[in-house]
Amino acid sequence: MTDSPTFEPRDGSPTIHVNIRTIRSDNDRNDEIKRMWSVQQKVEEEGVDVGALLGDNQVYDATPVTTYEYDVVKCADFVQDRGCWIRNMPEEIKLANPDFVPS
Repeated sequence: MTDSPTFEPRDGSPTIHVNIRTIRSDNDRNDEIKRMWSVQQKVEEEGVDVGALLGDNQVYDATPVTTYEYDVVKCADFVQDRGCWIRNMPEEIKLANPDFVPS
């Protein structure tokens, strides 16, 4: 949890899990599916030229966004530091839920 690590991890460590999600926004997946069908329906009903869906002058935006999440699940060089998360917790989480305990 630092921009200036004090060690170089050994080969093969850490082990990470990568989650790849393709969504347009932070809305849940059901809203995303409804939005895509809505765009399709508008295209069919209004006879929108497919070119209007592309480029800078889009009429309807159905472009997905891909996000990547990297989770370290194992590290041979890990040194437990109790309270590290609490000390470095983003302020907005502290304000939203002062009793938050990470698990």
